[in-house]
Amino acid sequence: MGNEDAVEITSVGTCMHRDNTWYLTYEEADDSGNLSKCRIKAADDLIVLEKTGHVTTRMEFTPGQVYEAVYQTPYGEFDLKMLTREVVFPDTDEYLAVNLIYELGINGEYVSDCRLSITVAEME
Repeated sequence: MGNEDAVEITSVGTCMHRDNTWYLTYEEADDSGNLSKCRIKAADDLIVLEKTGHVTTRMEFTPGQVYEAVYQTPYGEFDLKMLTREVVFPDTDEYLAVNLIYELGINGEYVSDCRLSITVAEME
């Protein structure tokens, strides 16, 4: 059985629902505190994740589709290839919850099967 690594990020951001599309923006810090601005667009079975700043990339997730991207860091660039297996995105305008399952390759080599879960909660 394979290893499972989990990373959880909690961040304050903004979330908006317009024309059957969710838009989420927030900042993400690495272990050294370097920030990247993140934007997620979620509609139907298409999820777009963009990062700018310390890390720069643009990734798209659509079931059954392969998407290639460049992941730019201060330490170099990595060629990514993602094969989206599943996008679970409830059709609601009340909250945002997205679950992705995809296969990840880096620089032409298979790396792992990945799961990305995004849940937005209103601050109290």
